[in-house]
Amino acid sequence: METPINLTKHSQRNLDVIMNFLLYAGLEAEYTKTAIDYIMEDHVDGEDSEEALLERAHSSELIGEDIFLSGDIKEENPCNLYAHSDGESLFLIPKNPINGKSVVLYALTEPQIDIQTKYRDEILTYCLGKATKDDEVSLKDIFMHGKYVCEL
Repeated sequence: METPINLTKHSQRNLDVIMNFLLYAGLEAEYTKTAIDYIMEDHVDGEDSEEALLERAHSSELIGEDIFLSGDIKEENPCNLYAHSDGESLFLIPKNPINGKSVVLYALTEPQIDIQTKYRDEILTYCLGKATKDDEVSLKDIFMHGKYVCEL
């Protein structure tokens, strides 16, 4: 019994197209494994494609809604912020594409726990103005502060 293949919907569609062609050509027996191996390779998988990033973002936790940022993102273009379960990947989805991108991927510069601990006061002061001992640093706070995230 073969192990199941975990593909994004985008990659699964690509594999389905190849498999349909192989079926039509009568070559599915000889080339099914080759087709699967081809799709599983990172450079053809489409995992970095806009569709795949959007799919991963929408399956992640929404941590910020209608966020307004400076720079390329204007106040009339609010964004939603999603956090992947790895706690290190953040997806920013603007209502209107920014520079042709409908999703922007960010990563933390250090592990989340380190940022929350080392830079707690700095981040909370930036986000809240005045922090109490009970306030905690969230991923959204880290993103809004901006110093400890980088765009990929």
